[in-house]
Amino acid sequence: MKEKIIKNLIIFNYEFSEKNNKIVIDLGFGQQLVLIIDNDNLKFEERLKGWNMLTTFPTSFKTALFISPIFVIAFWSIFTSSFTDYQNYFGILIAFNIMLVTFSIYYSIRFEGIKTKIAIWLQ
Repeated sequence: MKEKIIKNLIIFNYEFSEKNNKIVIDLGFGQQLVLIIDNDNLKFEERLKGWNMLTTFPTSFKTALFISPIFVIAFWSIFTSSFTDYQNYFGILIAFNIMLVTFSIYYSIRFEGIKTKIAIWLQ
């Protein structure tokens, strides 16, 4: 199984590293997919490197989806608390949330795409 995955990663020019029973695939834009091979079972871990569009620190993708909107709302609340006319800054909040949703969808599609390719390679 591991050899088949590595062979296809080389054929399709994916950047990856291999350690024991783990294969770390670099997907660009701060994304990494970690494949853990254990007794013919394949587990996926979706990771984000630091300073990507969703977070500023390395974390898992699911954690970033949970924490990012909280940070945006907290930052907006602190930023607008010093202004009397905070309604003008509501558009900034909407813009940041649209950016978060857009990049969340983009990252999800990329992660699910490579997972689907790996599933096809293993059939």
